[in-house]
Amino acid sequence: MKEVYTEIGIGNPTFINSQINEGQNEERVSGFVPMEFKHAYVRFYLGFIVLSWTFPFVWFRSHKNQIIFELGGFRITLKKKFKIKILFGLYGLGKGK
Repeated sequence: MKEVYTEIGIGNPTFINSQINEGQNEERVSGFVPMEFKHAYVRFYLGFIVLSWTFPFVWFRSHKNQIIFELGGFRITLKKKFKIKILFGLYGLGKGK
C-alpha cells in the first residue's frame, strides 16, 4: 500500500513536494500526487524541534523515541538534523498503480 505525503511550504526541495512511501521504499517528486485523502497537518521545523498539528486528531506515523510531548493532535518531537521549515501537508493512500 502506498502512503502519500504532499507538503506545501518552505524548506523542502520544491514549494509543492510529494513523498511516496511503499514498504521501505521512499520516493520524492515535485508537485501533487493523486491520493485518497486521510489527514491534514501543519508542521514547523525550528532547528532540532518540530511542532506538529494533525487534523483530524489522529496520528498516522509513530516515532515514539523522538516524541517529547503529545496531546491530542499536537506533538513536539526532536530531530537529529537542524532544519527550518514551515509546511502544510496532506496525507493519504496512493491511487493507481
